[in-house]
Amino acid sequence: MSTAVAASPVFVPAARDRATAWVAAGALGALAVVPWGLEGGAPALLLALRGGISASVLVALTLAALVSAWRGNDRATAASSGLAVVWAFAAGFAAGPRGASLGIGAAMALLALTACFARAIARRGAFKGDPTVATIVVVIATLLAIFIFFPVGKVLSAALFDERGAFAPGLAAARLFASDIWEIQCLTGGVHCGVAINSAILATLVGLLSTFVGLVLALVVQRGGRRYAAVTKVMSILPIVTPPFVIALALVVLFGRTGIATTLLNDWFAIPRSRWLYGLPGVTLAQLLTFSPIAFLLLHGALAAISPALEEAAQTLRASRWRIFRTVTLPLLRPALANAFLLGFVESLADFGNPIVLAG
Repeated sequence: MSTAVAASPVFVPAARDRATAWVAAGALGALAVVPWGLEGGAPALLLALRGGISASVLVALTLAALVSAWRGNDRATAASSGLAVVWAFAAGFAAGPRGASLGIGAAMALLALTACFARAIARRGAFKGDPTVATIVVVIATLLAIFIFFPVGKVLSAALFDERGAFAPGLAAARLFASDIWEIQCLTGGVHCGVAINSAILATLVGLLSTFVGLVLALVVQRGGRRYAAVTKVMSILPIVTPPFVIALALVVLFGRTGIATTLLNDWFAIPRSRWLYGLPGVTLAQLLTFSPIAFLLLHGALAAISPALEEAAQTLRASRWRIFRTVTLPLLRPALANAFLLGFVESLADFGNPIVLAG
């Protein structure tokens, strides 16, 4: 008896890609009608007719993409549309701040050309021949490269130049390996440590403690009864939707030198005021309250995915609760525990609001 296996869909390009041709026509229409710059002005086609070299090349490449798409030449379509996008940005960077800005017309044309490029490479087999997926991935990747990777790279590359603009990689190396970053005196009996060491210590503490607190809450909710499960889940979401510095400000209002709890403890029990909150203990507490709910949600889902039959089998063999947790539940939770720790570690390193409020 043979079973029929459904074959995976294969994208077979037609002789003419009318959809891509219409997208290229839209790009050409944007170049012909919509002003290129932010301040209005003329469209790119009019600039080309006036003798603009960069505009002429861009219009020619867009027209080539339109003709290639209409004739079904996917390789030429991808090459011409991709070169058009690269040429537009290269011309803008070459012109500098005094050159023509990229406005609505440029955005419409470049977006359409990027879609042409994505559809063309999809017709040649990329992204399993799915033009929609290819367009989404290529457009998002282009936007990330323009608005995230390029600015971050520009900022980082500025460290390789001195005040006069000369290339000086030694300055970046000297700053990267400075003692105020990697100092370890606090680990050898001293007082201070570098910012990298302090950040690593804080992130490790927060990762371990948030994982422990999240595990305890997840065990209470998932294994200890569902009476307060709904309330616990709602309370676990609140620190996530609130800005991080709100928790830091709340701790300052409660436990600062003039905080509510500090004042009451001083008046009732004569406990002196102190600045214990402003430093590693306060930042650790604030980040613990902020990131423990994330660990709880992750571990709660992992516990819910564990089959209770495994624990019930251990109970049948008269194993104690601690032995069941140590030999059955904990080994199954190791991947989730590692994920919770890494998430708390990374979130602690990325946190800015709590340290700036509680540690300056």
